[in-house]
Amino acid sequence: MTQGTLRVNLTLGDMAPEEAFTIDVPRVETNVSVVDLIDQLFPPSVADIDAVRLRLDTRTYPDLPEIYDMLSGMFDHWRAGTSRMTFRTPAGADVDPALLVSCLVAPESCQEASSSVDRSLQLVLENRFDALAAYELDGGDREGFAGWMRACALIYFLDKHRFVLPTTPSDDLYAELLRVANPLVDRGLIAPSPGGNMLEISEDGRSFIGELMDEAEAYIDAFDAFSDVSPSRGQRPVEFAAGSGFDLRVQVFDAQSIDAYRAVFLLRLYDGSLDGFRSEWRKCIPDDDFLNWIIEPAVDHDWIDDDELADIVEAEAELRNAGDAVS
Repeated sequence: MTQGTLRVNLTLGDMAPEEAFTIDVPRVETNVSVVDLIDQLFPPSVADIDAVRLRLDTRTYPDLPEIYDMLSGMFDHWRAGTSRMTFRTPAGADVDPALLVSCLVAPESCQEASSSVDRSLQLVLENRFDALAAYELDGGDREGFAGWMRACALIYFLDKHRFVLPTTPSDDLYAELLRVANPLVDRGLIAPSPGGNMLEISEDGRSFIGELMDEAEAYIDAFDAFSDVSPSRGQRPVEFAAGSGFDLRVQVFDAQSIDAYRAVFLLRLYDGSLDGFRSEWRKCIPDDDFLNWIIEPAVDHDWIDDDELADIVEAEAELRNAGDAVS
């Protein structure tokens, strides 16, 4: 069924309604599904995306292109299976993406006489990146990498917070943790306590976590300058430590063939991000959602044009060389 013009309003999470992405779609078919409408508004083709961008009301909403690009990237991840998207009504009811748009539209009231908008669709989006799925799509061994992260996180908590594990599981949760711990016992990174009823970190385990921290420090020394960059614009040069610039570390990792997932994990380990979970670490370590949260920045990150990135990498090298010359 074709209506006049449908006003589509999309908000993320707790975003205020006035901050919604808004686009008016003329002569839209409302007997299509929500996912079909999303594909029309945020198509996978770059050429089709450019055509949609031309329809954005940037005079009324000057920030729309930036919001559109952010949402388009999110839907690309959703289509690829590297994020999980939940659709809800403003009242909080879940919406099946296969549901027909006609079931959700409402009459648009209080319009100016010149407006052709006669119906509206309002959806609230919740997006969570599935970084492990992205790692697998990039050719990685998902189970192997997840197991390595769990082992590293377990050793981290045993070392930094002096936690211990019972050698005999008292419930399913401890049984899962022991499945993570047993290979570490075989490698000598975890050992029975003097009483024999607990597992604790060994000296080899402390050396292992120290090597991980050394690797993280190497990433910081080499790439921290890229964590806050303002690209050159006109006569303005590239600015590092800009205060509110782009965090381009992941893009630089990728450009230099560094495993961004591993690097992000180690940097999060190093900066204490896991310490906020010290009271629930036993539950977190076996949980894929916890691992996804740790490495999410490897998927959800700033991105700029490759030519701009090359200029920034060159500027950082010149800055580093100048510093070396002074010292």
